Amino acid sequence: MREDEKKSKGLIVLIVVIALIVVLFAIFTPIGLKHLEENRRTNDIETAKSIADKVKSDVASGKANIVVGTPVVANSDTLPELDQQPYAEGDAVEKGAPFTYYYVKQGDSVAVYIGDDRTYNLINPSQAEQYKNK
Repeated sequence: MREDEKKSKGLIVLIVVIALIVVLFAIFTPIGLKHLEENRRTNDIETAKSIADKVKSDVASGKANIVVGTPVVANSDTLPELDQQPYAEGDAVEKGAPFTYYYVKQGDSVAVYIGDDRTYNLINPSQAEQYKNK
């Protein structure tokens, strides 16, 4: 085999390998991004549950003056148990928006939303699932 044929064969193999890597990257990138976004939304749901638990415990202990039936941004001013301001990670509603909660005295229930969007109550299991899978 001549030297020129060896070089051209090696170049062809290299091009094929690079093309294969590009195709695999193009196939698996959207799948990875979808799972990453699902994880972000799952974190949002867990944060919402944590906020609801903190609201209920603050109401029970009398630590916070919870406003009934009014939207309140969840932060350390409104919930002393919060160390830092929680922000939404997922893109389904508004990434980076603060969580807002409503406390309903009757039934001692809490609804937690992202920002001003009232589409998904992240404490409601069916709405949380819709948010996660949007």
